[in-house]
Amino acid sequence: MRLLFLYFTLTISLNSYSQTREHIIKVNKELHEIFIDSVSGWPDLVQKAQTQNKFIYIYCTETEKSGSDYLNQYIFFNKEIKNFVTSKFILLNLKKDTYHESGYMFTKVSQSFLDSLKKQFTIFQAPTHLIFSKTGKVLNKQVYNIDTTRVVKYLKDVLNGKRQVYTLIEEFKEGNRKPEFIRRLIYSLRLASGQLFGFQDSINVLQKFIEAYPGNKLFNKDNGKIILEFAEKIDDLCFKNLFTNKNEWYEVFGKKTIDAKLIDMLYEELDFMAFEYRYRRNTNAIEQAKVDYTKKYKAYNEYDSIVFCRASTKYYYDKPNVSEFLKSIQSYLDYNEIFEEKIDNINNYSWQVFKSTDDSELLKKVLNWSAERLRKSNNALYLDTYANLLYKLGQTNEAMKYEAKAINLATGKYKEEFKSTLLKMQQNEKTW
Repeated sequence: MRLLFLYFTLTISLNSYSQTREHIIKVNKELHEIFIDSVSGWPDLVQKAQTQNKFIYIYCTETEKSGSDYLNQYIFFNKEIKNFVTSKFILLNLKKDTYHESGYMFTKVSQSFLDSLKKQFTIFQAPTHLIFSKTGKVLNKQVYNIDTTRVVKYLKDVLNGKRQVYTLIEEFKEGNRKPEFIRRLIYSLRLASGQLFGFQDSINVLQKFIEAYPGNKLFNKDNGKIILEFAEKIDDLCFKNLFTNKNEWYEVFGKKTIDAKLIDMLYEELDFMAFEYRYRRNTNAIEQAKVDYTKKYKAYNEYDSIVFCRASTKYYYDKPNVSEFLKSIQSYLDYNEIFEEKIDNINNYSWQVFKSTDDSELLKKVLNWSAERLRKSNNALYLDTYANLLYKLGQTNEAMKYEAKAINLATGKYKEEFKSTLLKMQQNEKTW
């Protein structure tokens, strides 16, 4: 019996190995039509491109096991993509790592050629896509996989100049500091994921952008949109500019817009600190986070009361601690006009209040706070929350109207759940 089992297992293993080898042979045969076999060096590659009147596309991957071989195994076998790539490009498939011998086809190059590419174009992630002109001038770099439906558009955009990060860099070096250009450059740099020229990419682009508008020249809507969009962390350049010059920015955008942005970022920092303490199983995570936050961010203490209240509300909702949440939400709602909460939090907090209290004053405050965002959401879950709040406050006809809308939008288990809720409303039964 054991011998039979061993024979059976060995047969399966050999069949599996044979199928894998057949797959590799099939893939290599098809890839051979796309990738060039080998190049002796950069002059050889450029000569091939000029002879064939094609652009150069270098695709740096690791091994098929790493998941970065996505284009090889899927995208390059799409007929439209294959035809476009082979008509416009000389394509090299290089292996960023050299420690694993893959069965799949890679373009044969010298180690020195590979090392020089990695160094010059900061190739430290896979997959990395590099596009060059027919004369060997680098045009664009992008890291990570490109969705199948977008590959041809991406390559066309590179060829027609819409997506050429290195061209943008040259234009930046020549002095272009227009806001829309800066936005385009920063997003292109982020897609390239790495230092491409002599300073720290987007941070330094923003520094040069701000320096280009001395004094009051910076404070207009076009420039301000860049500052607001790229203010992403408390310690970054744009956040500091907003805070330091908030009176000037108040004149441009209004106090509410600027304060809301500053508060959002401070709140997100405290929320993250509380999450870290909670992850470490600290029994009083939010209070410990507040202590650390106060020490670290004294300069922003004018916003402490609202930031603390907002973070506490989120913390007690997540924990969950319903009694503390209900205490916190009372104060939280007093601040609701100062910032715009995320729609998910509006829905979650409203639902928790609906389920947890019969306090009609609190229910009314939550309804007034959430009504506009929930009823205009065109989202089944949000409309169900809104309908239930109306129902608990005695507005039955209006509640049933919105519950019916929720049913029409719902799918799967929620459709049946909402039908049951509507039936309870029709029969004047509790839905909580």
